[in-house]
Amino acid sequence: MSNRTALGRSTTFVAAGQAAVKSTQLVVALLLVRLLSVDAWNQVAFVLSIHLAIVTFGALGLQHGLLFFVARNPQHARPLVLRTAGITLGVGLAVSGVLWLIADAIGRSLSVASVIPTIGLAAAFELCTVGLPSALIALQRFRIAAAWDIVNSLVVVSLVGLAAAGSGTVEAVVGALAAAAIVRLVAFAALTMALPRQIPYAATTTISAREQLIYSLPLGLTLAANVINRTIDKWYIAAFEPSQLGRYTIAAQEIPLLAVLPYAGGAVIATEMARAFGRSDTATASTLWLNQTRSMTRLVVPMTMALILTAPELLRLLVGASSPIMVLTFQLFTAITLHRVAEYGLLLRVAGRPGAVLSSALVLLGANMVLALVGVLIAGPAGAAAGTLTANALAWIFVLHRISQALGTSLRHSFPWREWAAAVAVSALAALAAGRIATLVHTTAGALVVKATCFATLVIVTTHLGRLKAFVRRPSVEEATWPSS
Repeated sequence: MSNRTALGRSTTFVAAGQAAVKSTQLVVALLLVRLLSVDAWNQVAFVLSIHLAIVTFGALGLQHGLLFFVARNPQHARPLVLRTAGITLGVGLAVSGVLWLIADAIGRSLSVASVIPTIGLAAAFELCTVGLPSALIALQRFRIAAAWDIVNSLVVVSLVGLAAAGSGTVEAVVGALAAAAIVRLVAFAALTMALPRQIPYAATTTISAREQLIYSLPLGLTLAANVINRTIDKWYIAAFEPSQLGRYTIAAQEIPLLAVLPYAGGAVIATEMARAFGRSDTATASTLWLNQTRSMTRLVVPMTMALILTAPELLRLLVGASSPIMVLTFQLFTAITLHRVAEYGLLLRVAGRPGAVLSSALVLLGANMVLALVGVLIAGPAGAAAGTLTANALAWIFVLHRISQALGTSLRHSFPWREWAAAVAVSALAALAAGRIATLVHTTAGALVVKATCFATLVIVTTHLGRLKAFVRRPSVEEATWPSS
């Protein structure tokens, strides 16, 4: 098997696992909305928000730190995963204790006080296992990592769906989440025992807990900043345009698959980049980074532009409505994905610069707080989306500057600008042409099919013509070596 084929398969495995993880929350929400009463759904939605907060913040970023430490020290995988499990379980149990004390205060209004301690324990058990997927990726066991994510997602969806279809109470749903966490914990114990452990635990753990926490805590704070960043514009809409919040929440979404692809591609080369940085070989790290970013550009940019093109038809078919403001909001938010052709924080993490990841997240958060507020005050929901788009563009330049420092190069050479700009230009022209052609069709489904077909055809043909032109213009061996007269 060629290296390119192996890399492609590894990327597919990681992408499949991450797609399962990112889709679970959406699938569970859709199931519960259909199966539960309005009151029960309100209760469950509140409890799920508590669960998400505990799992997001309680991990302290340690799962991302494992990708760095295990890649450099594969023989330390098991003790590092076990230590991470101990720390995160301790955090989860401490939070559960606090929730037990304040359960009545925070759960009285929705009558969920009795289940809040249980959801805390379920989150604590899940926290215990968060480091395993990163360790498996660092060990380049991509198929097992993908299977872990997919199977756990199926377990959660199945148990929660059965509980909701059965009694349909918040107690049943929380019990299902707790049962899923226990299943996950048992699987975690079995897989962890198979991780490398070549010498006794005490001798193996040359990486101290303090070193691990110092590296990972900025990543945990980064996650916190990212969670706030994803919701700040919606808070502004709730405050200034409350009647538009429901539509805005639907429209202001980035498609999970497009975010998964660059993460998966980056995770596949993370181990090699970590080793390159470990031996101060920034040239190799830069080559790996640029090649992977180019390959993701060829996928992500056309797919993003296709979503922008078909936004009116997609919203009309999926939501039943597509007002101009709603369509524009979705298009602006989708345009953010044009720059998501790489997992930028991953390179900074494996380069040993978690502080740079945090500073980049804070720049995005600060810019978004200001620009989304200005946008919503000037132009309502579409203005908020435009402000968020602008904030992401500013933060993108900032993080690329930090990446250029890590690679020891300039901003110009830290990103494949030419290939990215060409992909954007080709996709934009193809979208304009496909949109014009689709005006001849007067049904929603027909316009969607025509737009998608014409766009894909134009992009593929243009891309292949460009490659053919480059091949034809390439000088032959004789031309390249024949001396000039």
